[in-house]
Amino acid sequence: NLTNLKFLYLTANDIKFFAQNSINGLHNLKELELSTLYENYNLVFFRKIDENNNEKIKNQLPYGLFSELKNLETLNLSGNKIELIDINVFENLINLKTLDLSDNQISIIDFQTFNGLVNLKNLKLGYN
Repeated sequence: NLTNLKFLYLTANDIKFFAQNSINGLHNLKELELSTLYENYNLVFFRKIDENNNEKIKNQLPYGLFSELKNLETLNLSGNKIELIDINVFENLINLKTLDLSDNQISIIDFQTFNGLVNLKNLKLGYN
């Protein structure tokens, strides 16, 4: 039980799958570093099964992934080959000041993606 955890650094690890419930309950977390995870392959945030039961891996930040991290101030997701961002993935991060999405494979970002990030001061989107 890590409910008092404030800083979590997982940079440059061989984590292959990051489940949505991995960070549930970390309500006091202020800084989360998930950059360059599983460097030789794609970190998988979301798996989709198509109509033929074939698993299609999408590097997508799904809705609800960070929903319980209301105290989070810094989120680093750089270098993870993220392709898609759900429009509401950041909606509860009202205290977020720094968001690093650089060095991914993001080609389209909906204009509403960053709505609600009222305290955001630094947004890094380079090298996408």
